[in-house]
Amino acid sequence: YLNYGDKDNGAYMLGHPDFRKALASFLQRQYNLPVEAKNLMSTVGASMGIDMACRVHGKPGDIAIVEEPTYYLSFTMIKDR
Repeated sequence: YLNYGDKDNGAYMLGHPDFRKALASFLQRQYNLPVEAKNLMSTVGASMGIDMACRVHGKPGDIAIVEEPTYYLSFTMIKDR
């Protein structure tokens, strides 16, 4: 499922609802904790997830600590935010 356009034409910016429901069900069984699909979001890959986390949680001048070895694009994404 590609996320082009609006939800009326097949785009789901948080991830496909059926996938999010299935993931919530799996996580709930796996960890024996309540999980709701409305609290989950799927990304198209590591780059999208890291970039979004940096945009939401980082601000200019913040210090970021990453493990080594790390995802090779992490440094660029962190520096650019």
